[in-house]
Amino acid sequence: MKQMIQSYVLAYDRNRSNLSALQNMLAARHIKMFGSDNIYRLLKYMEELQTDVFLLTIHPDDKPAETLLAELPKRNFRAPLVILKPQQLTLSSDIKAAHYLTEFDPPQKLIDILESYHLGSKRHKVMIFHSYQANLPDEQNYCRLLSEPDKNNCFEVYNQEAAQQYLSKNNPDAICIEHGSPFTVPPHLFPNQHIFYVDRQQDIAEIKNFLH
Repeated sequence: MKQMIQSYVLAYDRNRSNLSALQNMLAARHIKMFGSDNIYRLLKYMEELQTDVFLLTIHPDDKPAETLLAELPKRNFRAPLVILKPQQLTLSSDIKAAHYLTEFDPPQKLIDILESYHLGSKRHKVMIFHSYQANLPDEQNYCRLLSEPDKNNCFEVYNQEAAQQYLSKNNPDAICIEHGSPFTVPPHLFPNQHIFYVDRQQDIAEIKNFLH
């Protein structure tokens, strides 16, 4: 049973220097973080802390991180999972993270994600909910197409539970759901009157007109 009212960003990284740097960045933004390089200590605190979002950093040949990933489903852990990994590292398709970042993403993107779940009150132009595809080509990268020139106006999420948690604290101007083959999402789960199902490339023009 969770005993603490204060909520936290939970973080795992086998590199303690990375954890220290992240802690300093988040403290400057008044975000409470608990981080560890010890998976067993982290799993213990996971039972006690109210967690808004969990950041898992995976390094090459990172057996502890892989063990932690395998353990999360067994513990019915519900907080949005953000995975920071090398771009060339392929993960099991069974992993259902809310966000995937690589070394090529700007640090501000990570901060924006953590702030959105922890502090809320963000008003992105659009939230895009779709299935994760590594190395998505530019002609299918709807977040990029919709949000230029300010990429921070787009919040991308890859599972329904995380999308609902984001919408409980934030109010985007529009919601775009799954390009290609649309997800079946009951309207009441996403309480926003401006919902677009992005099926075709030509949908982009309509959505951009609405956003501007």
